[in-house]
Amino acid sequence: MDATGGPELRGDSQFAVESGLSNNANPNGTYMDLNDLRPLLASDTPPKGNVVRWALLGAAGLLVIASVVVGMMYWVLTLNSGSTIGSLAVAMPDVTTESFDTAESQLTALGLTVVRRVEVSETVPQGTVISTSPEAGVNLAVGEIVTVVESSGKPVAAVPSIDFMTMANATAALEAAGFTVGKVTSGYSPTALVGEVIGSDPEAGAKLSGGSVVDIIVSNGKIEIPDVVGMSVGQATGLLQGSSLQLDVTVMPDATCGGQKIGSQSIKGEAPQHSKISIVYCAG
Repeated sequence: MDATGGPELRGDSQFAVESGLSNNANPNGTYMDLNDLRPLLASDTPPKGNVVRWALLGAAGLLVIASVVVGMMYWVLTLNSGSTIGSLAVAMPDVTTESFDTAESQLTALGLTVVRRVEVSETVPQGTVISTSPEAGVNLAVGEIVTVVESSGKPVAAVPSIDFMTMANATAALEAAGFTVGKVTSGYSPTALVGEVIGSDPEAGAKLSGGSVVDIIVSNGKIEIPDVVGMSVGQATGLLQGSSLQLDVTVMPDATCGGQKIGSQSIKGEAPQHSKISIVYCAG
């Protein structure tokens, strides 16, 4: 019985109901338990007026408590940056397109822990940040780990061998490997036909990132004969007849001088492939 003489509502939690309800609401005592309500709800007999009032007041009390709980939960979840929890959080900045070193400095200054990961990229330049996890805008606690993905540039591939190909075939081979054809220059070759590819710059086998420029060298149909005067006969003939020149060499002695060294040669410098050359050595 409360101070007004009305009934009390009790269950697992007691609610004081200052409603002035009469004892008719519960004929067995001065308060009504929640269990007393169940028979009334299940009964086909309409409840008395005071019972209805009592039930409505109980339901209203439950709604009030539920509203308070929901309000407290919302307040906790929406604490502003001035609260204790908010003051421990930092917003993840957008560091994409920054260099890794710059991104690392920014994140470390905010108290975050940086983990580096490197990936190839067709579009993002080497050393630039591709992405982060978590992404920009996420609130993080000081000390949390941020994974920063850095670009290693385009995929690396080896320059293919294009020797003795036509220009069209060499260009197709380089482009198929992911490279860009650069300038075309001519060079000397003892065997390749004029216009035939005799090499590349960088050379075959060099490892380059995709999209790198590779220059092509084609044959001009000529060779360049070096100066062999002063060499021994063996040195001179070995060089002139070797794979890089492949010349038709005639050796002639000169008894007027001594030393067994080459004293003269018939041609030197630029010459047609498979040219004939005479060298004279001192045989005196």
